[in-house]
Amino acid sequence: MNSHRPTATYEEFAPDPELQHWVAYSWRFRAVEGGRHPIPPETGFTVSAIPDLGFVSLRGPHDRAIEVDAPPGLEVVGIRLWPGTISGLDTRARIDPVEWVGREEPAEAWLPSVTASMLRAIAGADGESDHPVSSTERFTKSLDRALVDVDFEPRRLDHDILVAVFRLLAPAGAATVTDLADELHLSTRQFRRRFRRAVGLSPRAFRRARRIRLALEQAVLPSGATWIDLAGTHGYADQAHLCREFRRTTGRSPGVYVEAVRHIEHHLTGDRNVQYKGATRS
Repeated sequence: MNSHRPTATYEEFAPDPELQHWVAYSWRFRAVEGGRHPIPPETGFTVSAIPDLGFVSLRGPHDRAIEVDAPPGLEVVGIRLWPGTISGLDTRARIDPVEWVGREEPAEAWLPSVTASMLRAIAGADGESDHPVSSTERFTKSLDRALVDVDFEPRRLDHDILVAVFRLLAPAGAATVTDLADELHLSTRQFRRRFRRAVGLSPRAFRRARRIRLALEQAVLPSGATWIDLAGTHGYADQAHLCREFRRTTGRSPGVYVEAVRHIEHHLTGDRNVQYKGATRS
């Protein structure tokens, strides 16, 4: 970890077991100092809330890195959905993942029950505090309790594609499109079409975004891994291949991008060893 005082913190938290069929993890970001903060590619939908404003937004997957302005003292909390699970939620209007790539809008117009749950958690639905976000443990428990009541219908999901999604999400997810299509008894064309319809991204864009994010996560932690190590670990042909993918996805070299995020103190406790369990309640 960078020895300098962090100008922001980013933490992840594993969800309650009853939520694991659609919530990958919850997270919290705090800006100590103002500035531009990079967000790496993300393969799933994100619901974010700014507690001080009571504002909740829904952002789709994005296969390119983005940056946001964060004033001093800004706090944002949120949940990350597993890719391909957005259709299982009760929505006010149909959400087509393909139309949401790189898009962000107020969440209430699309996910009213999820929005209400987020706001209840922020407001302290358990009555323990006027501002529970000041306590990470209290907030995450409050959030989990609120989200358990959200209507989620597994029958709306494309379970075949979710099997493939979780194969690709695994750290060593090296299965090819042909392999996955064959396992599901689909043509590669059918597989690509159904994958993109469920997730929003093509299998290729999904894989690229996923492994860029995994390599970046490992690079910002004190693992001591070199870029050559990371290239081998995450399925790149060599370091040059990793550098090309980084530039295409983030607009920067790996080293420059990591320096841009080193001021953020990371606590990545989300589940990286994922496994598809049928997307049903436990």
